[in-house]
Order: sequence, then structure tokens, then C-alpha cells
Amino acid sequence: NILRTSSGSTLFTQGDTKMFATSYGPYPSSIIPDAPQDKGLLLINYRPTVGVPTTKELLNEAFIKKTLEMTFRSDLYPRTV
Repeated sequence: NILRTSSGSTLFTQGDTKMFATSYGPYPSSIIPDAPQDKGLLLINYRPTVGVPTTKELLNEAFIKKTLEMTFRSDLYPRTV
């Protein structure tokens, strides 16, 4: 638990690559109005260390999100729990 304000957080490193993951919630639907109520929500932000994300980073972000959504059991973690 790296961050004190989150429900859980972790840092993964492999070579020069670092990944930081954190979990928050559940939150009321007023904070993220488009969030589904019957399943969990997965938000991914993939950013370079310096500068603005390019198309390459945005494509990597979409790939990571699709990959994690396939493994994340969002039906087990509805926002109502």
C-alpha cells in the first residue's frame, strides 16, 4: 500500500518499465456518472514519464485496458457493494 488515501496500491517494476496500480471506492455514482452500477469500473491511464502522450501511448493505453478488462472480474465487484 504505497498511497495512504487509496483502498489499495502497488508498484511493479521490470527493467526500465514501471507500473503503478491503485484502487479506490466504491464511490457514489455522482462522481463518475457514466459508470455502470451493476459491475466494477476499470480506469487506465498510460502516460510517458515526460511530455504529452502521443498516439503510441494512447494505443498502448487502449491495449492495456482491453487486456485487463478480459482478466478483471468486474461482475464480482459491483459498485453497489
